[in-house]
Amino acid sequence: MRSEGRHSGTRTALRLTAALLLAAVIAPPNAHAYIDPVSGSAILQALAAGVLAGIFMLKSSWHRVKDGVRNLWQRLSR
Repeated sequence: MRSEGRHSGTRTALRLTAALLLAAVIAPPNAHAYIDPVSGSAILQALAAGVLAGIFMLKSSWHRVKDGVRNLWQRLSR
């Protein structure tokens, strides 16, 4: 049985965001559809939330990346 990690919710959110962005990129360009202002606003808010979530995820894990590079550098310099 796999134990749930501390960041499993973050991974799920990242995968969902990536899937939604991929779907938006591969959608047909000429839909000729009307998007009412409320739907457009909701889409923009979702995109902004995804971008901000990515920024905060990088910010929160930055210390682990920095510590890993520092440990590697110390091992190589010995």
